[in-house]
Amino acid sequence: MTGSIATYCCLVLTVGTGLYAAWLWRASSRVSTGPYSARLGLAPLTDPKGITLDGLMGLEAGGQEAAALNAKAAVWTGISVLLSAATTVMDHLH
Repeated sequence: MTGSIATYCCLVLTVGTGLYAAWLWRASSRVSTGPYSARLGLAPLTDPKGITLDGLMGLEAGGQEAAALNAKAAVWTGISVLLSAATTVMDHLH
């Protein structure tokens, strides 16, 4: 690659944003969907209805957390793709 300093900077930004997006995707896949009481550091519930509700609340909280991370990852992936395209264009202009 025989580009300018701007091309190399754009390349570094492309790699950085891509790695950050990958980290966010990985983090979203590792979100716990266990009992909600465990998220709060409380003792497990023993009542059958409470156990069910606790599990459902944990599932919803985990799903919301994973969805938020997925949304951020999608934005950063898009930024990385745009930077990659800009790097390619700048490289071809030199």
